[in-house]
Amino acid sequence: MSDINLHKAAESDIRISRQKSIIKSGPFISLTILIVVMVAYGITFATKQTSEKRNEDLRKERDTAMASLDQVSMVEAVDFQYSVDNIAFNVDNKKNPQKVLEETVEKYMIKSSYLKSLAYNGVENKLTLELASESFRDSASQILSLKNSDLFKDIRVIDSGRNQDKEAIVKLDAFYLQ
Repeated sequence: MSDINLHKAAESDIRISRQKSIIKSGPFISLTILIVVMVAYGITFATKQTSEKRNEDLRKERDTAMASLDQVSMVEAVDFQYSVDNIAFNVDNKKNPQKVLEETVEKYMIKSSYLKSLAYNGVENKLTLELASESFRDSASQILSLKNSDLFKDIRVIDSGRNQDKEAIVKLDAFYLQ
């Protein structure tokens, strides 16, 4: 009689310990997740509707303002917007004009040519260069130096000629890889 259990637990104690609380039940958790997802969807939907309405109002306001501008003011507004887009692109892509100058001019210029002008177009991601050299052979060497660099995917000659000092002047567009 060594295996006799003389202690008998109350039946109510056993039932209490076997019952799950309502918070730990599967349907309650599922319902809670469903409510949270529906609230998040509702907030997203309302925000989207408000944003679209505001966007449409701003578009109408812009169209009204553009209709009231004369031709000269419209050209100035478009030019200003182009400048703003170019600056925003530069900021987003972190293209610093000083760095562009150092990367191209100092690194890939040959000794017999020099830079007359440089313009960076961030929207088209290109450089417009005007180079001067003693001969067109030197200009061709300079173009080849830029083409062989790993910065540009394409180099296009826009114009070439001689100036009053008999220097070979070449204007070209250099398109960045990225």
